[in-house]
Amino acid sequence: MSYELIWMDKGVIADFQGVLDNSELRKIVAQFYGNSKFDLINYLLIDLEKVNEFNITADELLAVGAMDSAAALSNPEVIIAVVTNGGGIRNLFKSYELGLERSSWKVNFFSSTSEAKKYLLIQ
Repeated sequence: MSYELIWMDKGVIADFQGVLDNSELRKIVAQFYGNSKFDLINYLLIDLEKVNEFNITADELLAVGAMDSAAALSNPEVIIAVVTNGGGIRNLFKSYELGLERSSWKVNFFSSTSEAKKYLLIQ
């Protein structure tokens, strides 16, 4: 799997390609929280358009949602935009939303990166 975390002035773009699995997701999450800019962001764009195998379990997404919910205590102003063209991935993200439900963070889904960027007001 290949990914890139692109840190912008007010947010981060997580751009994924290829195969995404639980262990890779945990590495990415650790890098995201571990960055000194984390407390300054107000959006996260998760771009899954180029992912051809999504091997993340519902339990893992629930756990990440719970971690994000805890992270919201440190930075409550984050809006999440997820780009995916697969209904299966969208259905799995219901577990993530469940983990996030007591959080101030909001998640929205888009079928293209350009739509998500428009929503987040980024270039």
